[in-house]
Amino acid sequence: MRWQSLHSRLRALFRRRRFEADLTEELSSHIELQTRKYISEGLDAQQAYRRARIAFGAMEEARESCRQVNRWRLLEAVLRNAGQGFRSLAKNPVFALIAVLILSVAIGANVAAFSTIDALLLRPLPVPKPTQLVEIVSRDKHDKPGSLFSTALEPLSHNKSFSGVCGVATHYDAIEIGGTLRKLGSAGFSGDCFQTLAIPIERGRALSPSDDHLGAEHVAVITDALWRSQFGGREDALGQPIRIGSTDYTIVGVTAPPFTGLLLGFPEPIMIPLLQQFDLLPNGSPRTSYYVNVLARLAPGVSESQAAASVLVERRRLLELSVPQHYSPAGKNYYVSLGLTISSAASGLDYFLRHRFSQPLYAVFGLCGAMLLMACLNLSSLSLARSLRRRQEVGIRLALGATLSHVVCILFVENLLLVIAGTVAGILGGLAVARLILARAGAMFGNFYLDVGIDLRVLLFVLASITAGVCVFLLASLWQAKRLAASDALKQSGRGVLAQNTAAQKVLLSVQIALTLALIAGSALFNTSLTNTYNIDFGVKPQHVWTALLTAQPGGYRNPLYWKRTAVPYYRGLLDEIETLPGVTSASLSTNIPFFRSGYQADISVVEGGEMERVSQARVIGVSNGYFTTLGARLVAGQDFPRPSLATDEPGVIISRSLVHQISPQRSALGLHIRVGTQPDLQHLRITGISNDMDTSLADLNDTTPFLVFLDFWQHSDLQAYPALLIKTRTSNLDVAAIRRIVARQGYEFVERFSPLTSEIDNALIENRFLAYLSAVFGCLALVMAAIGLFGLLSYQVANRTAEIGIRMALGARQREIHWLILGQTFKLILAGVLAGIVLTFGLEKVLRNLLFGITLGNPGVLFFSTLVLLCTAFVAATIPMWRATHVNPIEALRSE
Repeated sequence: MRWQSLHSRLRALFRRRRFEADLTEELSSHIELQTRKYISEGLDAQQAYRRARIAFGAMEEARESCRQVNRWRLLEAVLRNAGQGFRSLAKNPVFALIAVLILSVAIGANVAAFSTIDALLLRPLPVPKPTQLVEIVSRDKHDKPGSLFSTALEPLSHNKSFSGVCGVATHYDAIEIGGTLRKLGSAGFSGDCFQTLAIPIERGRALSPSDDHLGAEHVAVITDALWRSQFGGREDALGQPIRIGSTDYTIVGVTAPPFTGLLLGFPEPIMIPLLQQFDLLPNGSPRTSYYVNVLARLAPGVSESQAAASVLVERRRLLELSVPQHYSPAGKNYYVSLGLTISSAASGLDYFLRHRFSQPLYAVFGLCGAMLLMACLNLSSLSLARSLRRRQEVGIRLALGATLSHVVCILFVENLLLVIAGTVAGILGGLAVARLILARAGAMFGNFYLDVGIDLRVLLFVLASITAGVCVFLLASLWQAKRLAASDALKQSGRGVLAQNTAAQKVLLSVQIALTLALIAGSALFNTSLTNTYNIDFGVKPQHVWTALLTAQPGGYRNPLYWKRTAVPYYRGLLDEIETLPGVTSASLSTNIPFFRSGYQADISVVEGGEMERVSQARVIGVSNGYFTTLGARLVAGQDFPRPSLATDEPGVIISRSLVHQISPQRSALGLHIRVGTQPDLQHLRITGISNDMDTSLADLNDTTPFLVFLDFWQHSDLQAYPALLIKTRTSNLDVAAIRRIVARQGYEFVERFSPLTSEIDNALIENRFLAYLSAVFGCLALVMAAIGLFGLLSYQVANRTAEIGIRMALGARQREIHWLILGQTFKLILAGVLAGIVLTFGLEKVLRNLLFGITLGNPGVLFFSTLVLLCTAFVAATIPMWRATHVNPIEALRSE
């Protein structure tokens, strides 16, 4: 019965003509049967039919009764109002197009920003109960986070606060898979990682503790994404080989989607046992421990703070048990002095993305929120203006018996159509923009991938945006509908309605102008800050300098003992051959690409006569001879590192001038010896040179003279792997193909990426450029919307004050006086909005202070420029209404009134 009723209602709703025909036929059959009955009783056909119609009752009343049985009243009313809404909008396509465009831009910007924030900051790992996962992090005396040795996993596993503990070490290597060489991320998992993290397996098996020991079979688990992209989803992928470095691994399992790895933004499609990553230490002995990210799952009923307290209690014992035996005494003391903290790992591991981009993203999200508010205010103002032309239509509806709720419903559905159209276009455009931005980030960072799409959080945000848009957009229309009475609406002048409307429009427009001024000022600040950043003296000359990142081919470094004997002659020959290329003036090697990777931090101290003085922390970079010449930097004292054939027995070091002033302000630093960190071979380094101050990391724009220590690339074998090649040319052109051939011909490495050094500076400032460009776009859009709102208000005021203007002109008013009449109203609105905007701009100082460089929000030049731009925009918006006002014919104006 229910299915028959549903079918009948659907047929009545969507097949109206067929339903009406069937209804007419059914009712006629009832009358016909009754007529036959009366004929059988002796009446003639005409009398029988008349009596049957009388007995049946009113035909139309019976029709309506049948319709009510098969009707969804609310749905029919919505569809009917939607049809009216479509027809009403079709009569005013310009208004509809402007409304949809404004909403789609505002909602699209918010969707793009929020979907990126969701993927970067909010999205949890696709594993069961991710909120139970925590990361145990070490912290030095400067509160900088670090990793722990894998030997800490065993004592941590006895902690009752955790139901499981595991370690993860991530790498980025050239991997040969399916006969194809690819640069992919890989992760070393301790044996119980799959069990602790509850990573689901789709095919095959997971890694187990029996796999994670020396001498075990080399096995690997890959992600579903790699399985489908590399093997086409074939079942025979299990058992296929993968070559990482010089070691072959066999695929034994495939993880279930959507798991792509633990590291945010950098997928690790290959997981191997932790102790099988490398076989030998540099001295040739088996490697038994690694620096790892320690992950744990909280035991049932244990909070994060309780777990942190339990770890803090046993901190020293844990560190003493896990410190490697081959560490020097200084290294052991440093390791044992580390602090331990616990943080949530529900969203996985992150090395720098959240720290670097969270604040700029939230700033952009705030700009997008302001854009959405402005869009709603703008459309509310336009809707109020439009309602002036529709007051007679509404009045006629009310006069003909339509209820106020019916009028409100029509307005609601009509505006809902605009919101839905703008939302759909905004979602599609917003996701496309977010993917475009992340694709640009992928080109900058290399193996970067962050999926943005529709999930529950994005859907809830879109729903909230729609609700906000509907509520604010409809508020003016609903308010106006309640105040439109049939008697007032049918009058020609409608002065009361006009006064109420224009007053509401003025308030909305003033708020919009205040937001516009704040956005323009913010845009000017961000762009000035970006200009100031590019004007920084980096201490180098990046023009005509190229960078190339060298990566080992599979098996290219062989084993540590072999590579230690081969590296120096290989790199020396490589530089010599590159320097012979036409147009190349110099070439050098570095452990870091300037402005891309900044080196590691270490404590620096002067050691003379066994006494340690002035401990400071500096950034440590390994460089070869010619580094400073290639970058256009200077040595202010001492000399460059010697060529490898001339290397001395005593290792030398070059430090920056700012570090000299810190560690040796009273005497010459040349010839002194310093300690660098705790590594044994860096405890007695002789200062042979002093460089000018230079900033090749841009980690802190307010400190452009960071402390730098340059180690001799040729004298430290642990630096001689995965280096950056720096090349200086006479012009902006470089024979990239020739360099790739030279590197590949040696059989050890290949060039992963080429980039001009100027591009690296652009990439290093990507968040600053991102804020500057987006704020400029939003500022322009805000100006356009403010101009539209002001134009609409002035146009409707001129149209409704035609008679007044005609009288003024008939009494001798000149065009200039009419112009000032319009401009006076305009600048009164602008003045109120500007004053509120200045207050709002100063209120944003605490939020934006950390995002600006070399300028403050109270800068009078910025406020003057922003106000001037707003005034010019207002003048342009008022031009057409002024022209219309001065071309009013007084006689026609008075006749129409």
